Amino acid sequence: MSVTDVHYGMTVSRRTGPVAVPSGCGRHDHLSWPYLGSESWRGAVTTFLREGQERGERLLYLAAGTGDGPLDLDGVTELRAGALNRLEIIERLVDDAVAGGHTGVRIAVDTTSLVGRDFARYELVADGLIARAPLVVMCGYDLSSVAPDLAALLDFVHPLRRPRGCAGGDGAYPDGAGGWWMTGVLDLCNADHLQLALSTMPPTGEVRIDVSQLRFCDAAATRVLLRAASRRHPAGRLVLCGASPLLRRVLEVGWPGGHPGLVLR
Repeated sequence: MSVTDVHYGMTVSRRTGPVAVPSGCGRHDHLSWPYLGSESWRGAVTTFLREGQERGERLLYLAAGTGDGPLDLDGVTELRAGALNRLEIIERLVDDAVAGGHTGVRIAVDTTSLVGRDFARYELVADGLIARAPLVVMCGYDLSSVAPDLAALLDFVHPLRRPRGCAGGDGAYPDGAGGWWMTGVLDLCNADHLQLALSTMPPTGEVRIDVSQLRFCDAAATRVLLRAASRRHPAGRLVLCGASPLLRRVLEVGWPGGHPGLVLR
C-alpha cells in the first residue's frame, strides 16, 4: 500500500508481516525482534545496522542499560534506551541527519526494560512518525524477561515482526497519512490489543482504516471497533475501507441498521 509522506513530501510503501532475518529492511520499516540471550540480539543488531551503514544512513543504538559492551561497528552512536523518549527529538535528529548528507536514520533499540502497555502506546505513536519520515527502526526485547501477553502486544503494534511460535500477522498500525491498517486475524485473543491501539487515534475527525488485509474479524473485535466509533460520534467517525463480505456480514447481523459512527466504504 502507498501512503503520502506529509512531512518529507514523498510517496512511500510500507511492509507488514513476518520477517525471518534482520536484513532487507528499508525506509519506514518498523520491526519487532524478540530474542533469547544478548549474543543473539547483538548479532541481529550488527546485521541490521551494517545494512544501514551501506545505505548511507545515520546509525543509532539504544542500549537497555544491561552493561553490554560497545558494538564492533564503526559510525554507530550509542545512547541509553530512554534518550529518544519524545518524538520531537527524533524528528529533529532525522532533519539534522538528512541536512548532513545522510539518506535517513536507522535505530536499533533494546526495549526490554521499557516494555509495558504504556510503552506499546508510545510504539504506535512513534510508528506514525516512522511511516512518514526516512526512518528504519528495529525494537528488540528479551523473551526471558517479558511476559507472554506483553510480548504478544508488542508484536501486534509492529507492522513487521520476527516469527515467534504461532504468532501471525495480526495487528493495527498507522499508515503515516492520517489513516490506519488492520491486518491478519482480529478476535477475542487480541481484542484488548486492538482496544489499546484504537485508543491512540485522534479523538475527533474522520479516520480511515484499511481492512482489506484482514483475514477474519469476530464479534469481540467488531464490538471494540463499534465502541471506538461510539466514543468518536458525533465529532468524528471511523471509515472502514476494503471490508470483506464476511466482515460486512458480521456487522449486518450483529448490528442491524448500522452505527452512525462507523462507515463502510
